[in-house]
Amino acid sequence: MLGAAALPACGSARRPFRVGADTFEATLDPYAVSAHDVDDYAWIYGDGLTGGERVPSAMLSAVPEARDGGLTVRYRLRAIRWHDGARLHARHVVEAVDRLRHPPGAGAPSPWLTYEPYASIADLAARGGDTVDVRLRRPQPQFERTFFSPYGHPALPLLRHDADGRPIGTGPFRLEHADTTRWRFSAWRGSPRGFPASAKLDVFFRPSTEGLANAIAGGEVDLAVPLAVAKPTATSYRLVSRDESSVVLLFNCEGAFHTAALRLAALRALDLGALQNVVNPAGRGRIAGILPATAPDDVAFSFPPRDIAAARAVLRGVRGPVTIVHPSRKARYATVALLVQQMLEAAGLAVRIVPRPIAAYFTPEGPLRTGRFDLVIYGFQYTDEPDLAADWSCANKPPHGANYARFCDRAFDAALAAGHRRDALRIVLHDAAVVPLAPGLQPFGVGLRVRGFSVPPRFVPPTLGVQRWIVPGETD
Repeated sequence: MLGAAALPACGSARRPFRVGADTFEATLDPYAVSAHDVDDYAWIYGDGLTGGERVPSAMLSAVPEARDGGLTVRYRLRAIRWHDGARLHARHVVEAVDRLRHPPGAGAPSPWLTYEPYASIADLAARGGDTVDVRLRRPQPQFERTFFSPYGHPALPLLRHDADGRPIGTGPFRLEHADTTRWRFSAWRGSPRGFPASAKLDVFFRPSTEGLANAIAGGEVDLAVPLAVAKPTATSYRLVSRDESSVVLLFNCEGAFHTAALRLAALRALDLGALQNVVNPAGRGRIAGILPATAPDDVAFSFPPRDIAAARAVLRGVRGPVTIVHPSRKARYATVALLVQQMLEAAGLAVRIVPRPIAAYFTPEGPLRTGRFDLVIYGFQYTDEPDLAADWSCANKPPHGANYARFCDRAFDAALAAGHRRDALRIVLHDAAVVPLAPGLQPFGVGLRVRGFSVPPRFVPPTLGVQRWIVPGETD
């Protein structure tokens, strides 16, 4: 917790707590869009079925019970009411998954369904009003921890929607008003996470990372989540951060580097140490976000020896220019792209750098879903175990899946189907579909008078502790 001042009584601060959101969607509904970070903000007004720790704690549900050898997970719902007064019912869990399968107005299921735990769901059944049985296609060790939980990826709370399509939750704040620039919330007493310290909360959408930085520096918002551009001379806030993802170079396996031989040749032209040093001087070649902590040494990532002449011989037939896409307004990523360009051009390739605003990265028209790139700088976010199927299986290529590398290898899919994760990891890395660089840091701008904000654990939504946020002593 930042600061030592005692918190006022619950709901006593009359001025709304103001959050600046660095998101390119004017919505905080992760069921409507699969945009980056929208699931994080949804915890302002939504709760999970469980708390999602290693031993899941009760939230909307009691601790779930695994049955039938792990193929069925039973949830017994607690006596909780939604923001509109309706009683939490088993059918609401079934309806939430159905909404992900059939988003209103969408021609395909939500890309969230390509990720575990949702990809493993075979069927859901409501048993009366307070019991839900979730039937799995195969045992999923992380299911109880990640299903509608803050520890999932995506970290989806359980939500309903009213007749106008607006999301309804059970969380500490209730949605009062939504437009394209701001969502306003009021304190709600019925959340299992407790009654908020602030009576109201506003989330402001900022159209640019610089706009968000100016807003926190000028005192227009109390919290910037996240803060991509910092003002080092600002005196109105402090900068805190956490290790939140892994920065990688992702090849488009259907583009210029469409074979493992071409990708390996490109790697021979690169200086891994120089690239890693730009992203994070303390970073390591073995990246926790790509490899699980239990990964054996024989699947740790390593570059082939650098050999410009050998790279040039293989890359001679590649038609240029090849395209490198990176998030604009991120100086480190621009430097990485420039270094990669110089290294590949030394091996005889013509290279074009295309900065794209982060707002465009994950949209249907953006480079990840359309494949308009040969190399892209990207951040992987995983919990304890990489969701390899979502990101690398043949069935999950865009536009509907999240296999942005468009990697497709039958041996890889067979290894996953057989439960041989070590072999699957080895194939992805040795075929050079992805190049791990370094851990990625997620920064937050926190106003100096803010109380109750603490940096959450890795991957947990930063809004999970929203009920504690307050700027004490201020009035309207």
